[in-house]
Amino acid sequence: MRLPRRLAAVAALLPESGGVADIGTDHGLIPVYLAKAGRYVPIVATDINEGPLLRAESNCQRHSVRDKVSFRKGDGLAPLNPGEVGTVIIAGMGEATIVEILKSHRQKAETFTTFILQPMDGAEELRRFIWQLDWCINAESVVLERRKFYQTIRVLPHGHFRVPRSVQENHVGLSQEEVVTLGALLLERKDPDFARMIEERLKSRLATRSHIIAGSGGKHRERLRELDQEITKLKKVMKWLSSGT
Repeated sequence: MRLPRRLAAVAALLPESGGVADIGTDHGLIPVYLAKAGRYVPIVATDINEGPLLRAESNCQRHSVRDKVSFRKGDGLAPLNPGEVGTVIIAGMGEATIVEILKSHRQKAETFTTFILQPMDGAEELRRFIWQLDWCINAESVVLERRKFYQTIRVLPHGHFRVPRSVQENHVGLSQEEVVTLGALLLERKDPDFARMIEERLKSRLATRSHIIAGSGGKHRERLRELDQEITKLKKVMKWLSSGT
């Protein structure tokens, strides 16, 4: 089964086998993929609403894998038993929702081995939250689908995150927190899709700055100050990504 690019990025970070839960399964594309792979047991698909679960169940039925997936209605990690799967996928939600799920089920969350997170927005804020928990980010990726960049983050609740030596602050010119929230592993390997995302973000911030100045004569000083700080940071990142070291 061929997944859309953003879901393929999630699948690429899965372990070779083991139990997997897909939180907020929607159409159930991930459970269908897992069931067809034949290496993942058990497979649990959850959603807070009945409609998406019915669609996911219908999709699994259409692909002849209905009997390999457990469908459960509930909020966040509530439908799961502690430790019943090794990997938990949370994709297709905003950063604030993902953070709330992890915060409200903190004790249960730490009974699972791996989380694969793909926020629809706020990836930097999500990384900051993970860093504050002292959980380990051990893989990251960026993909472009339909003119939107999706960042996927693999997290180990029982690890401790360390910034790679090559991107420590004295090399990139950023603080440790800035490196972590931007994506230390993406910076380390100078990921080309990450570089494209940063370049697009820099162009957007420069355009916003010009628009504010042209429209207000520089009255919005606080917003301009924030933009200047972000533009400086993004330029440092672009310099690092384009360097040969």
